[in-house]
Amino acid sequence: MERRLPQERGRRQPRCREECRPPCHIEAARVAHTWAPRCNFRVLIAARSDATAPPFIAADGPWGNGDTGFVSENDGAGAEGTQRLLREAYFENETFTSLDLQNADLADKEFYRCTFENCQLQESRWKDTILEACIVRGSNITRAQLGRVALRDVRFESCKLIGIDWSNIGSNPEFSFADSGLSYCSFVGLSLRKMEFLRCVAREVNFFDLDLTDSDFTGTELTGSTFRGCTLTRTDFSGTQGAFLDPAHNRMKDTRVPLDSVVHLAKTLGMLVAGYHDEVAPRGKKKAR
Repeated sequence: MERRLPQERGRRQPRCREECRPPCHIEAARVAHTWAPRCNFRVLIAARSDATAPPFIAADGPWGNGDTGFVSENDGAGAEGTQRLLREAYFENETFTSLDLQNADLADKEFYRCTFENCQLQESRWKDTILEACIVRGSNITRAQLGRVALRDVRFESCKLIGIDWSNIGSNPEFSFADSGLSYCSFVGLSLRKMEFLRCVAREVNFFDLDLTDSDFTGTELTGSTFRGCTLTRTDFSGTQGAFLDPAHNRMKDTRVPLDSVVHLAKTLGMLVAGYHDEVAPRGKKKAR
């Protein structure tokens, strides 16, 4: 049986290291790696001699998805940030990080110079919302509803944007995609001049009745996607994969396309390109009767 010193008798021992508190001089970053690595708790505020130090935010343990670090007071972190985002209508120069906003109603809000990073926004609703000079990075926005959302200088970077109908967004949008997933989306009846679809995966996407003049699809996979009724003047499809562009159904002038697209088009028109298509076997002679 373990013996205790007299001053320790009757003192309850902590059940886990969560109940222990580090001395005030320990840096919060050290706290993150030293204290309570197996305990489930949402927010750990390390006492420090510097009263101006920001809190250390940690997701449910062990450290959630590994996203740990300091956040400013304006960052939308944790449940409090989520509730404020749902409650308030105007946000400026804010960063929202790792928020769970699945199926959230974000209608009638305005975001100016804001950043959404690593957020879960599946099936969220953005009706009549304004986003201006915003960045959405590393977020999942699958099947979001974008009715009349105004997009002004908005960049989507490394996002998952599967199955979204972009046809009902506000007029004259200004936005771009880079390194994102856009499969099964629809873009219909929009003016998307100088639009950027850079290094994206856009399989089976509908591009109907669009003005894509001077737009850039460099490095994007377009397997199974359909372009119909589009203006493709000076549109750049360099380095794309699977792009099928039919001049009979689109207006094309100075359109830059990869060689594979030309070879594919030639074959659909009944032509064989030497060096790219198998030679047609010669017809055999008729047998004499």
